[in-house]
Amino acid sequence: MKNKSIRISNALVGSDIEVFVKNTVTGKIISAEGLIGGTKKEPLKLDRRGCALQEDNVMAEFNVNATNNPQDMYEDIVYVLNTLTSRLPEGFDIEIAASAIIPEEFLQTPQAQEIGCDPDFNAWMGCANIPPAIESLNGLRTCGGHIHIGYDNPTKTTSIALIKALDLFLTLPSILKDTDSRRREVYGKAGAYRIKPYGVELRTLSNFWIKDLESVKFVFNAVAKAINFVNEGRLLSINTSQRIVYAINMQDKEAANDLIKEFDVLTEEKTTAFIPVTF
Repeated sequence: MKNKSIRISNALVGSDIEVFVKNTVTGKIISAEGLIGGTKKEPLKLDRRGCALQEDNVMAEFNVNATNNPQDMYEDIVYVLNTLTSRLPEGFDIEIAASAIIPEEFLQTPQAQEIGCDPDFNAWMGCANIPPAIESLNGLRTCGGHIHIGYDNPTKTTSIALIKALDLFLTLPSILKDTDSRRREVYGKAGAYRIKPYGVELRTLSNFWIKDLESVKFVFNAVAKAINFVNEGRLLSINTSQRIVYAINMQDKEAANDLIKEFDVLTEEKTTAFIPVTF
C-alpha cells in the first residue's frame, strides 16, 4: 500500500558547480588557484543574492541561490559565469567540462593535492564513499554540478528516499545527456549524497547541465518527478534498485534507457512541491 501523506513540501533547488580555467592561447586547462579568490570556509560573496565564488583544488567553484524557478537559476548561473570570466586575466577563459587532465606543473601545491576533505555517502549501500587516492588520478580532475534540495522539516530517512528517486529520474538520464565518461569512474557514482541542515545534496551530476536553460529545466523536472515519487509513497524493488545502480556505475546507456522507458522518466511533471520558502 502506498503512503499518501505529503513528506516533501516547499522545496527549493540550489547548486554548487565547478568549472575549469583554460589558457586560450595554448588551449590547455590550467589551475584556477590564485586567479579567483574565495575558499571553502570563506567564499567570495557576489552582489547577487546567494551567489559566491571560490577555489576548489585546481577548479573554480561557484554557488547559486536556491529557487523554485529554473529560469531564476539559469540567470544566476549566467551572471556568475560572466563575473568569473571578468575576474580572469586576459588570455584565460572558463571551460565547462566534466573532466580534464591537468598538466603536472599545476599540481604541485597543497591545494592541488587536496581532495575528498569532506566525505559523501552512498544512499544504496548505507556507507561512506571512499575518495580516490590523489596519486591514482594521474592528473585527472573532475567538475561536479551538485544539486541541493531544501524542504520543510527535513529528515534523513526522507532525504535518502529522495536521493534514490533522484537517481532514477535525474542521474539515469544524465548518462544519456552527459558526453563525458571519465568523471564517474572516480566521482558521482549511484546514490552519492550529503545530508544538509535544510535537506540533502545529490552529488552524482557533472556540470553538463549548466550550459543552457533547457538543461536546467530538465533538472527541475527530474527533481519534481522524484519528489512526487517519494510523496506518493512509491518504493523501488530490490531488482529495480540493483538495475539503477548498475546502469549508473557502469554508465550503461542501454540499461539506463530501459529504465527510463519503464518509468516514463522524461515526461514533464506537475508538482505542488515547489512553493516559495526561505530557509
